[in-house]
Amino acid sequence: MRARRALQRVTRPTYGDSVGCPYDPFAPGRKRALAMTSLTAHYETMDEFDAAWHRIEAFAGKEFRTKTGLLFTYKVVGTNVVPDRTGYPLHISNFRAAFGLHPLRGPGEINTIVRGPAYVYAILTDRRIAP
Repeated sequence: MRARRALQRVTRPTYGDSVGCPYDPFAPGRKRALAMTSLTAHYETMDEFDAAWHRIEAFAGKEFRTKTGLLFTYKVVGTNVVPDRTGYPLHISNFRAAFGLHPLRGPGEINTIVRGPAYVYAILTDRRIAP
């Protein structure tokens, strides 16, 4: 590990003689600016997800369709969505994980990262919920 760090220090590209060179992506100020930009984008996504989650709560009990056309309704119990066809609770974290991958083309894109991908996909892509 130490050898790798030493190698990274030696092979790090330099973009100027001055420490605060504006073209140096490794300059301390540059790192902070990039981190803040990423953090701002993260919070904007969180705000969008919170709005979508409120819509999910508001439309509980309404009919939704899976991609294959199966009708289902759901209820929200705390931070879980419980579809009537399975009774299996889907935690909010499943919706948050899939929300970050918008736009989705189908439940197959999220079947390895969420439980109940057909229901998560159907809810998140419904025109009443989608941002």
